Amino acid sequence: MSSNIRFKALILDDIHPVFFRELKDYKLVFHRHFDWTYPEILQKIHLYDILVVNSKTNVDANLLDHASKLKVIARPGSGMENIDLAYAFKKGITCFNSPEGNANAVAEHALALLLTLSNRLHIALPEVKSKLWLRAENTSFELRNKTIGIIGFGHTGSAFAKLANAFGMEVLAYDKYRSDFNCDYVDKVDINEIYKRSDVISFHLPLTAETTSFFNKTTLKKIKKNTILINTSRGKVLDLLALKEGFASKKILAAALDVLPMEPLKAFIKAYPEQYKWLQQNQNIILTPHIAGWSHEAKFLMAKILAERLKKSLIFH
Repeated sequence: MSSNIRFKALILDDIHPVFFRELKDYKLVFHRHFDWTYPEILQKIHLYDILVVNSKTNVDANLLDHASKLKVIARPGSGMENIDLAYAFKKGITCFNSPEGNANAVAEHALALLLTLSNRLHIALPEVKSKLWLRAENTSFELRNKTIGIIGFGHTGSAFAKLANAFGMEVLAYDKYRSDFNCDYVDKVDINEIYKRSDVISFHLPLTAETTSFFNKTTLKKIKKNTILINTSRGKVLDLLALKEGFASKKILAAALDVLPMEPLKAFIKAYPEQYKWLQQNQNIILTPHIAGWSHEAKFLMAKILAERLKKSLIFH
């Protein structure tokens, strides 16, 4: 390695150019390999001090054992469930992300999904393009004075609460790991109160053993009739069999899912063809391709924040 280069960084996913501009004076060399397979990563990871990944790469104990020089793992965005954080910590590897970078983008997307459902836009738009003009059948409902329950009050949950409040909704929130929300327009309640009172429930949870199937058939029994569900967090947070049962029992009126239990879509369809068929045919379900935090502004912010954190981290190496 040249004396002018302090660290080698492996970039496994696309990231905004601001990341590299912010780090141009830090004597780093960047190797971009977006198409490397897991075996290819195993063969080369020992050459790198820094690893930048998104959600598609599984940074497990086996990979970390091959990463003899690795000092830092950086993840743009929020979720870090694809990284064995405990094992990385044990090996002295610093791990961080930039969840605040796409919080507003996720919140706006969640609001867009809710407005689409409440105004039946997903139904009316294709009808008009098919030369149908059905006004009475597409009567909407307003968000004002409805109660929304936000589960998970971190960066995205709190951003969505702010938007929901602006629409005149009563905002309830639950977060097991936060004691103070610092929002006078949000009522902090326990989880059962969320289920009991909410017309809309929105999930903003990381994926952990604790949150996998957080919404399930037991939970379903606790919610109000005609509840709307919004999930922009992780697909496995919501049990799709419980969702299907909820529609059959009319406990669930509509749902919007930006995430699936298995991604990308081709993998989900191959593994769960019947579940996908049901989701596809249910006109009261909106599906979007995991784009809630994928705005131009969010990509910039996530990369810039990540670069700032990497600068601070490199001081100690």
